[in-house]
Amino acid sequence: MNDQTHPGIAYLIECAGETNIDSRLFAIYEALAEAGGLIPQEYLIKVARETSAGPKQQLLIRLIGRASRAQVY
Repeated sequence: MNDQTHPGIAYLIECAGETNIDSRLFAIYEALAEAGGLIPQEYLIKVARETSAGPKQQLLIRLIGRASRAQVY
């Protein structure tokens, strides 16, 4: 993660790395998608690549799409 990452995004990614509870993870992933931007997209892509095909991966792909369309200020 680079030094220009928004502190909120950095915190969400840190929280995702510290939990293994799916419901919490997907809430964090949704928040990252809402935030949008390159860093959340890269993180969600990394997670999707590490996830076996199935409903979880499909959800991650939809979240990547949402993150790519989110307006970043």
